[in-house]
Amino acid sequence: MKKKLFNSFSLLIIFTVVIISIANTMNFYDSYKDFHEKKLVDVLDFLKNVSNEMDDYEKVFDTAKKSFRGIRVTLIDPNGDVLYDTDTEAANMEKHDDRKEFIEALDLGNGSDVRKSDTLGVNFYYFATRMKDGNVLRVSEMQKNIMTSFKDSIIPIIFILFIGLIIAFLFINHISNKLVKDLELQFSEISQGFTNSNDFPELYPLKRLVLEQQSELEQKVEDMKEYQDTMQIIFRNMQDGIIYTDDVNRVRMVNAKAIKLLGKKKTEDYTGKSIFYLIRDERLVNILSAREEISEERIHTEIDERQIMILIIPVVLGESLVGRIIVLRDETEANMLEVERREFTSNVTHELKTPLTSINGYAEMLTNNMVKSEDVPRIGDMILKSGNRMLLLIEKILSLSKIEERQDKEKENFNVKAVIDEVLESVASKAKVKNIAIHSNLSDVNYFGVRDVMEETIYNLVDNGIKYGKENGNIWVDLSEEKKGFKIIVRDDGVGIDELDQEKIFQRFYIADKSRNKADASGIGLSIVKHGVEIMGGKVTLESRLGSGSTFEIFVPYNIN
Repeated sequence: MKKKLFNSFSLLIIFTVVIISIANTMNFYDSYKDFHEKKLVDVLDFLKNVSNEMDDYEKVFDTAKKSFRGIRVTLIDPNGDVLYDTDTEAANMEKHDDRKEFIEALDLGNGSDVRKSDTLGVNFYYFATRMKDGNVLRVSEMQKNIMTSFKDSIIPIIFILFIGLIIAFLFINHISNKLVKDLELQFSEISQGFTNSNDFPELYPLKRLVLEQQSELEQKVEDMKEYQDTMQIIFRNMQDGIIYTDDVNRVRMVNAKAIKLLGKKKTEDYTGKSIFYLIRDERLVNILSAREEISEERIHTEIDERQIMILIIPVVLGESLVGRIIVLRDETEANMLEVERREFTSNVTHELKTPLTSINGYAEMLTNNMVKSEDVPRIGDMILKSGNRMLLLIEKILSLSKIEERQDKEKENFNVKAVIDEVLESVASKAKVKNIAIHSNLSDVNYFGVRDVMEETIYNLVDNGIKYGKENGNIWVDLSEEKKGFKIIVRDDGVGIDELDQEKIFQRFYIADKSRNKADASGIGLSIVKHGVEIMGGKVTLESRLGSGSTFEIFVPYNIN
């Protein structure tokens, strides 16, 4: 702004000085010309008067020429013949009877003219007067003498103007600096909401406009900041990894999830680096190297033993590719769930098919009178057992489904000891059938969570101990409080679990002891236990030896995300 003000003021000053200088020069020149013309007229009058009083006019004319430098004096008779000239021999000069100033002097007494001299070949100012004896006295001066004198006089004036311009530029620089500083101060105070008594009155409308725009701008900035904060929160907390690259595949934005999925260092700044520094999948390289490719692409790759789906979405402005959004989604768990779903479907089909086949077979035998009357009760009992097994299997499947549904139920405060007491009471009749003694050592623990999930988890764990416990055996249930949560331990002295089966025991429909694959064994109980513990954010561990019983230990933290 200061430079612009300085240039504007300088141009204005220079233009003004040039115009004034031209006008003054023309006026000065006219004045100077008038002065010379008056001087010539005065010299002419002087010589006329002196010549009328003296006979030796030649001496007077020579003296005048020496006294008035550049003056030429000529005496012409009434016929136009030159009698005397201070610069040229009179005999060598032509007649002057056609000269304008001579003719005017004879007729009017005085005459003047400006023209090129035939003798010297330069422009002259001529002034002539008629004397008493009838002769014409003429004085003249070269025009360039006037111009030379004018230039000699104008040089100091030009120098003074130059000095004046320098002073004016310095003054303009000072004024522009001061004005800019004053304006900066004024706008600074206006932007801060202060009112200065030294405000420029001319700034009042601008001040009002600035304050209004400032208010609008502050609101817009606030909205933009809020929007930016919201977008950053969304961007940071997205479950998928997001990377935004420009048209030359440089990373412009990347969230923490993407860095984690790619197995890179979280502390490193990847902004401005090539996307190939993060992902080196050959298919991705080929897609991103195609600068004109603007179609959406999807590839699947494996990074650090995790299945990653990469979605490449081009960002197009008009018809030009300006960047790409790369979405990374961890499909490891989804793929595992899909495998589990297929296995679950296959297992359910197989488990249901066995008792159904048995029921259908026995029913067909009864229908076709292929069973002796004394065998009907035995066949009916086998049909009943197969039906009960189906009911048990369906009940466990429903229990597993309910566990998943209950995790979304509203949490509440409840006493864990009271829940365990209720479970032990509900399984007491089952334990009594095998004469299994249940021993409990329960601390008073309160927990904030979903009561049904806790109850279903403990029930299936104790029920599993009863199923695989030995006749006249024991089950021990302990509940103890720890610093960050509580621990539940269920131990039995039953058949135990082989070390090879322990990794698979929590899988759905897996039964470790195939010889005990009877009606009350569904292979889902421990799967329900594991799923319930995971919902509570806890962990379940197993210690067991074949023939020496099993110990299940559950740790549940008080606070989970």
